[in-house]
Amino acid sequence: MRFIPIISLSILILLLTACSADTGSSVTPSASLSQDQPHQDILASPLTDSGLSLLVKDFTYTPKPQADPGPAENFFGFPIELVSDLKDRMYREDADSCIRYLNHLNDRDYRITHDEFFSLLDMTDETTKYMFNADRSGYVFYGCDTDNDGMDELIAFEKDGRGTSSYIYMLTKGEEGYAILNSNYLDDVRLFSLFQYENAFYYAASCYDDSTGTVNLQMFMLNRNFFKLSNIVDSICFNRTFDISEPDLLYCNENHPDIRLVQDYLEDIIYDVIYANRAKETFHGDEWAFLNKERPFLNEDTDDWNHDTEDQAIDWSRMYIMDINNDGNDEIFTKSPPGYQQPFAHRVNWYGGDFRPCPASVEEWADEDYRSVDMWFKNINGKIITFTLYQEIQSGLQYLIDARIQERDGHTILMDYMVVLEPTDIRVTEFGIGTDVSIYKPLIYQDPDLDKAFPYNLPDLAEVFLLKVQGPSVTIENNCDIPDDFTEILEGLLTDGSLDDLDSELGMDPYRMNEKTFQSRYGAYTGYAERTLEGGTQSVYQITLGNTDYFLLLQYNAAGKVGDLHIYQKAAGRLTYVSTYQPTHLWAKVIEYSGKLYIAQRPSPWYEHPRYLDSTRIHQLIPEGGQDILIDAVPETFQWQKIYDDQAYYGPAVTGYLEGIKTELMDLSYLTKEDAIYLGDETPEIDQDKLLRLGSVTSPYDTFYKIDFNNDQKDEYISKEKSYNSIYTGIYEFTHKGIAGLGYDGKAGGTLGRPVQLWFKEIEGKVFTFRLFYDEELYYYILNVSLIEGTGITQVQTYMIVPKVDYIASYGCD
Repeated sequence: MRFIPIISLSILILLLTACSADTGSSVTPSASLSQDQPHQDILASPLTDSGLSLLVKDFTYTPKPQADPGPAENFFGFPIELVSDLKDRMYREDADSCIRYLNHLNDRDYRITHDEFFSLLDMTDETTKYMFNADRSGYVFYGCDTDNDGMDELIAFEKDGRGTSSYIYMLTKGEEGYAILNSNYLDDVRLFSLFQYENAFYYAASCYDDSTGTVNLQMFMLNRNFFKLSNIVDSICFNRTFDISEPDLLYCNENHPDIRLVQDYLEDIIYDVIYANRAKETFHGDEWAFLNKERPFLNEDTDDWNHDTEDQAIDWSRMYIMDINNDGNDEIFTKSPPGYQQPFAHRVNWYGGDFRPCPASVEEWADEDYRSVDMWFKNINGKIITFTLYQEIQSGLQYLIDARIQERDGHTILMDYMVVLEPTDIRVTEFGIGTDVSIYKPLIYQDPDLDKAFPYNLPDLAEVFLLKVQGPSVTIENNCDIPDDFTEILEGLLTDGSLDDLDSELGMDPYRMNEKTFQSRYGAYTGYAERTLEGGTQSVYQITLGNTDYFLLLQYNAAGKVGDLHIYQKAAGRLTYVSTYQPTHLWAKVIEYSGKLYIAQRPSPWYEHPRYLDSTRIHQLIPEGGQDILIDAVPETFQWQKIYDDQAYYGPAVTGYLEGIKTELMDLSYLTKEDAIYLGDETPEIDQDKLLRLGSVTSPYDTFYKIDFNNDQKDEYISKEKSYNSIYTGIYEFTHKGIAGLGYDGKAGGTLGRPVQLWFKEIEGKVFTFRLFYDEELYYYILNVSLIEGTGITQVQTYMIVPKVDYIASYGCD
């Protein structure tokens, strides 16, 4: 910890005269002061809030020299010269300057007037009419040919209530004029530019992050892909990154008997506090143990009282009951992290015993140049200490950490630190970065035989092994009266992978009919389908069975999943409604057999069961009727094949350990259940203070395990959570500069598939890391064993594991 180099004499005089307590206390530097630093006296007398404001204003900081930023590592399809230029300009200046620069790249002004824009619209289109008929004032309009087809598209930027241009619409020309194609939304735009570069059009914006107080640069290819999906595609982001400076001790109340305990606690956590704030989280103290789990309104996150504003609704899920002011009586408060129920603002609300709002139980420092961004509480030597984090408003890069004790109606300031964020680089990413302060450092592979541990031809090896285990063809055990020839068709589809290649278009793209053509011919007959349409896109398919034409109308709801499948029959030039079917899964395929039409459905291989465990449902669409057929995939055994062994002395012991857990590891619960976490020697027994710190920089709801996984004689902490049959892990260690995260090299994860288990085992005095991956395409597992020592990884063994699957057909219930 450092001391600030200057405290002016005028401030010392003012502070000493403003204090009512004894001013004869000795002034001593902190024990953490290094020998090569100047011994500057730190004020030890009691401090007032007004005196603290003067200390803060008098604080000066000399930033470290900055190295020039390196070149961008990825350009994400954007012009290399443009990306390099913007990264350098963003580093030397800022995002707003980049926007002004981009505005000068156009050889002409593409803006059009309000009158010209509205004269071009197709007001017979209901969506266009709805969007632009009411308020015409809050827009900026452009006309430009974004797809080089010789026809201009219209671009409309809509300003939101804060005056920022956040909504962007593209309109394309039809027979009756321009109608909305789609729209997209961008957060907190300050300045924006629509510009042309090398015959392509782009949209760029400087965007303000309310929670961090920083501005980033975002840029998008202004083509139709930009509007087709809710997630923006063809994008690139420029974000400034920072290091956390060494904290400066601004004030220390040497008279308080617990001041050393307070200082030790702050020196442990101060880096974690800043990181949690930059990650839009809140730091957790002892209040976490006093979470109020009883609510007057059960199963509700907010109450049902009639408040004047939504901001006054109570955040029951983050309510705490704890004696904050050391008077023997509990206080009630809620503590909401940034972005929860209010845009990007931390907030603590106080309540009385009837859960009605009441005055705060602690006295906060107030200064026009700073805002409170976090607050937490800690029991130190039997007293509750209040810690508050303040952020400078203008730059967002300077923080004050204040510690004080509240006792009944008064408070005593104990200690204050200042921390500054120092710019380090401009990080260029596709979709932006989650946190502009990083705590991660990579683990580096030391093994010279990476291609043997992670073979580049792994899929080819898997296909050979799968063929050996499963055989050349699939046989269905028929427990219902499916015709033999239809059974053979289904077996063939399973064998050649046709039932693996399912999609949301039902495999009917060759039968697709133009929707507008269909509506112009038969729209009058599809009233039922239109009445049940929830929104989104409608696909129309025409198929002939025998001598009869059928039309299938596939509709999507707003969430993007398959909606109703409406079937119509054509007779005498008009349509007759036949039936409606709701597919069970998004992934399906239509099958024609013996004059009948069936639909085969399977769960998504990415979000639901592995393919070798799921059920294929066969439903008869035309003619309607008959029982559904279920084809269940049931793994009989799992076959193992070693594909790499480093032949080290510990190899036989590792192999022996795996032989003993094979059956347990491949139990279906560990492969499919969300809460089934495989454990080795790691333990969940963790010190409460460390657990609170870990939860603050990640999530307080994560489960952590302790083990010295990298054999450096220090414990590390591993979070393991399963979701959609994937395991999400984080590895952390405690350092003198807060918590550091250890990240694996991306080669293994990108090569081996989806991670499903991670565990650790001590063998012959060394802790080994075991990672199990699953490949959704070919339905095999990869088990990777590695020895991590320090920050280096040595590959030990790699296994391929494939299931021998039986297929059993039976009648299924609807």
